[in-house]
Amino acid sequence: QRRAPSAAAPSRSGNSAGKLALTMEGGGFKSLTAFAGLTAGLLLSVEYPKSASLTELFKGVDMISSNSGGTWFAASLAYSEKFETVILNMTKNINESANILYDQILKPFIGNLSEPSNATPAANNGTNGTNG
Repeated sequence: QRRAPSAAAPSRSGNSAGKLALTMEGGGFKSLTAFAGLTAGLLLSVEYPKSASLTELFKGVDMISSNSGGTWFAASLAYSEKFETVILNMTKNINESANILYDQILKPFIGNLSEPSNATPAANNGTNGTNG
């Protein structure tokens, strides 16, 4: 059943009271990769690189709310030039976008997690924190 638009619905046509929020749900790696693919696809749909950029794509967004993997994506996009470059490269090579994201972002991250550390905490020296 279709509903009539609410009279309280915000309007983007000159009404400063109406704010546009972008929300990104959690889900760890799945969320990060989904939002990366979605963003690359949206840029492609507005004919990047001819007329669109990430700034242009998100220019009407007034606030962002995110959780878990959505926050990972939002923070990476906001604060990492490398991540922005990866998203733009995904757009330029959409058929290879999954490989680009994996090779340049996910694989190095996973590799850093799986490498053993040479540092051993003092409390974990085989004595269970005791002196004997």
